[in-house]
Formats: sequence, structure tokens, C-alpha cells
Amino acid sequence: MVDTQPFMTEGATTPVITFKHMKLAAVALFFSCLSLASNAAVFNPKTFKLSNGMEAVVIENPNVTGITHMLWYRVGSVDETQGRRGLAHFFEHLMFRGTEKYPGDSFNKILISNGAQFNAFTSWDYTAYYETVAPHLLGKVMDMEADRMVNLRIAPDVFEPEKRVVLEERHMSVDNNPQGVFAEQFNATLFHNHPYAQPVIGWRHEIESLSLEEARAFYKKFYNPANAILIVSGNTTVAEVKKLAETHYGPIEGFPVTRVRHSEPPFNSERCVTTYHAQVKHPQWYRVYKAGGMRNRTVEENVALEVLAKILGGGGSSTLYSKLVIEQKLAQSLNVDFSDGFQDFGQFSIGITPVSLETVPTFEKIISDELQKVKEGKIDPKDLERAKNNLMAQATYAQDSLSGPAFTFGHVLINGGTLDDVEKWPERVKAVTLDTIKAVALKIFTPHNTVTGQLKPLNEGGAS
Repeated sequence: MVDTQPFMTEGATTPVITFKHMKLAAVALFFSCLSLASNAAVFNPKTFKLSNGMEAVVIENPNVTGITHMLWYRVGSVDETQGRRGLAHFFEHLMFRGTEKYPGDSFNKILISNGAQFNAFTSWDYTAYYETVAPHLLGKVMDMEADRMVNLRIAPDVFEPEKRVVLEERHMSVDNNPQGVFAEQFNATLFHNHPYAQPVIGWRHEIESLSLEEARAFYKKFYNPANAILIVSGNTTVAEVKKLAETHYGPIEGFPVTRVRHSEPPFNSERCVTTYHAQVKHPQWYRVYKAGGMRNRTVEENVALEVLAKILGGGGSSTLYSKLVIEQKLAQSLNVDFSDGFQDFGQFSIGITPVSLETVPTFEKIISDELQKVKEGKIDPKDLERAKNNLMAQATYAQDSLSGPAFTFGHVLINGGTLDDVEKWPERVKAVTLDTIKAVALKIFTPHNTVTGQLKPLNEGGAS
């Protein structure tokens, strides 16, 4: 159903440790469209709420030919019990194994026969399911999604085979993937107490021990319309979506779900992670600073970090890229990214493929010096304007996007954000100043708020 691996963000050539657990295509689409949402009037979402508590957002777009339907559930790996990791993702797989009305793989066959695109993805904070179909199939999609929301068949003959599928997925995407191995160790170091330290796919030995009874209890607790957000974008109207939603989702009983949010003690020491792996051909270097997530954040600070990421690593003219890759040729590639797509903590990350391991001390010094300049407010105003213009220019593509708005609004809302966080994003980008960037840089760019990691070939000092 989904891939579990560290992903490159915004077209990066170097994977950075933001390790989202989504289908790769969905991740790329989300990140591009989050940046695309830079015109306050471009989406104009309409909203309604069913009597059972289901929230809905509709983005009407008569300029496209299809519709994207998404259900975002407020459940992810943070909701699992310690020692029982991987259940949220495992359950996402089970959702495709059929009901009495749509048995076996009927769900998949119906969508495939109608030329639909569909998938699902699980993260720490949510699980989402989506279908892109022709407008006349929207009612059929809602009927199938509503049916598996409450009538899923969870029996031994589907549970055990699907467990083997998940274990093989873990083998391919983590155990046999140096990036996956490194990602798990990095995140386990980045967080002390928070479930973000645990892999979304789960640890192998815990997946193996998951039981049928646990899956049924998980389903009963978290899957209901009041714990979901419906997002529909494309060639439809809010009136049509509301009518269909009331028909298919409306009769289902909704009930509130209590989620326990976890805190994280402050860092008190600088941390480093080094992983050696036989499959690594080129060494990788990463540094990640924790910042505010969507639930615990200052929106203006997070937008300032988006702009700063562009200043430092947004293309060939950005400050770090030009110094490390073009001028001094210390790195083959570089990516700087800020991701606030988590409820509790965002991540400002720098990822580099060094020319050789001998260059690491040199470019670490350059990076530290550049961040110090940022903390002192010594950013060239021209670089600030270039970065802001870069972000704003991407808005021209948003009007013709079919799935982008659904991914963007869903991701923001499910993580505790608001419609205004998307619609007013361009105003906040324009409002970013050198002082805003300096203030947030002083807050997060400290030695005790970061983890530095290296992924190295086995013959570069690792034990054989």
C-alpha cells in the first residue's frame, strides 16, 4: 500500500531526515502543492459538517476533468501502545481486504476498472486514503469508503497474510535499505520521549506479535466519521459533495476520540549518529534542528523558516549551495528543507552528499559560520527577496491542480492547522523580515537542539 523510507523533499538530490511515511508520489505532490498555495484567493475552500461530526472541505475547480476524494483519519503511530508499534500502518493495509458488500479485493478492482488512481499512507499523526476518479464516480467512491469505515472484515485468513506483506515491506524499505536503517537510528536519537522516535512501519519483532484482537480494537476505537476529515477537490460543487456525503457518510454514527499527546524534554547535549552499511556507495551527511510543529508553533516563525530554507539551499544561487557545491566543490549535492508537517515538532534539515569524507570538517565549519550570520541578522536583503519571490512564483500552477489542494488542506487540517494557514500563506511569506528570521534562528540553531548524522560505506571505518 505504501512505501516506508526516507524521502527527498522538493526535488532534492540528497534525502533529508524528515522521514515521512507516505507513498512517494503523494509526498512529492504534497510538498509542491503546499508551496503552491501561495495565492490567498486561489483555492477558496467551502466547508460543512455532518450531524455525526464529520468535517468536510470542498475545493471547487471547473477547470479540471476529475475529482480527488480523500479521507484523513486522526490516527497514526503516535496513537499506538508502547511495545505494539506498527499497528496503524498495518491497519491501513487491512482496510483494502474487503467487506461483506465489497469482498476480497473488490475495492481495488472497481477502481482499477474505472481508471482511478488510489492509494493510502500512514504517518505518525494521521492515516489518509485517496481516490482520483471521474466526477460521476464520486458517489460510488463514498459508498465504498463509508462501507469499509464500519464494516471491514478482519478475519484470520486476511490478517496473517497481510502481516507477511507488511513484514516484507519492512524488509525492502528498511532492513535492506541503508537509508531506512539510518532513518530509524536518526529519529531514535532526535527524540527522547516522543513517539516520533519510533518507526511508523513498526519494529519487526513487534509487527510479528500483533494480534487479530488488537486490530479489531484499534478499528473500533479510531475509525468513525467524527474522527475523519473529508476533502474533495476538482470538478464538482459543494452542494453535490454535501448531498452525497449526507447519503453515504451521514447514517454512520460518530463519536469523539481522545488522543494522548506526548511531550519532549529539552536537549541537554549535542548528538551524533553514524551508520555504516555495505550498500552505501556515496557517504551522506545530515543535520536536523527541531522546530515548532503545527500544534505547538508560531505560524510566522515557521513561514520564516520556509523562507530561510530557500535562502540557504533553494537552487544554484542560494548561499550554501553556491559555496559548497559550485564554488568550493566540497559537495556533490545539497538540500535545505523546513518541514512543519507534524503536529508536535517540525524539522529544519540540511542534507549533503560530500565529495569525500575528508571534506566534512570543512563544510561543517562553513555551515556553522553561515548559520551564525543568520543569527546575527547578516542576510543579504537581495537573498531574502529572491527566496520570497521563489516561493511566490510557484503559485501560478495551483489553479490547474487536481489533487494538490486536497493533499494540502488535508495535511494542514489533520495536523491541527486551519484553512487560513493555507489561504493566508502568501501574506505571511511577504511579511517575513530579516528580524523575523534572526529571532527564530536564535531560538532553534543551538548545539543542544540538533542531531548530526553520517551514513557511510562499510569500508570507511565500519566493522565488517
